[in-house]
Amino acid sequence: MIVFFNKLAYAVLIFFQVILLLFSLWSFSFGCLAGAISAILLCLGGWMAFRKKKIIFLPVTIMLWGLLNLVLLQHSLNAYDKTRERYMATVQSGGELVFREKMNVYLLNLFMSLGALPLYPEVAIESLLLMIPSESGERSFKSDFFLQSEKIRMGFRKGRSTVAWHVGDYVVGRESKYALALNPCTLIRNETKQYIDYAVRVRVEYPVKCEVVLVKAPFRISVEEGLFHYLQEVGWLHPYTAVWRTRVVK
Repeated sequence: MIVFFNKLAYAVLIFFQVILLLFSLWSFSFGCLAGAISAILLCLGGWMAFRKKKIIFLPVTIMLWGLLNLVLLQHSLNAYDKTRERYMATVQSGGELVFREKMNVYLLNLFMSLGALPLYPEVAIESLLLMIPSESGERSFKSDFFLQSEKIRMGFRKGRSTVAWHVGDYVVGRESKYALALNPCTLIRNETKQYIDYAVRVRVEYPVKCEVVLVKAPFRISVEEGLFHYLQEVGWLHPYTAVWRTRVVK
């Protein structure tokens, strides 16, 4: 049994090493020095664990990876901003991104979505599904999460047909979860004697240009959605309509 758990732990750690290595290589491709150093560190740790037959090298390497990226976070964000601005300038001038640059933006959507899963699962799912074409152009989800939004509830109470948020609502906070996933959305309400059906309909696609600030402090983290719009235009991402629905029994 102990041998089994040791092998399982080794497999899990190797999996994380590979994921972090891919992320580091992508980060380096985006111009971040920390990505190059991180990739070398992860390869060295994996090699030491294999050569010395000691699993301890893997968790130590992962912890060092986290510390290194935390220390160099501001430098990485600055490099990311410069590269992002260069990409956007190319797109706005009517130019084309080369394959590597398109892949950088495509993977940004992937890593951003995966990173958002724990806190913002709804918008993360919507963003991930942009990477998969939809035959009907519409996807339906059963969830009452949207009824937890104060703006949505007020919209239903006042009989409004649509609800929208300001870009400033995307910053981590009370309504950010709903603003990111549902802005703007159409409200749908059908009532019978036994229940009330609530639904919201939202077009999942990126705008031509919009810088979204996700975190203001202690580090400013933002995303330019116009780059993802470009991927939509060239067929790398696939917009669709999402319908979130739930039924409340009276």
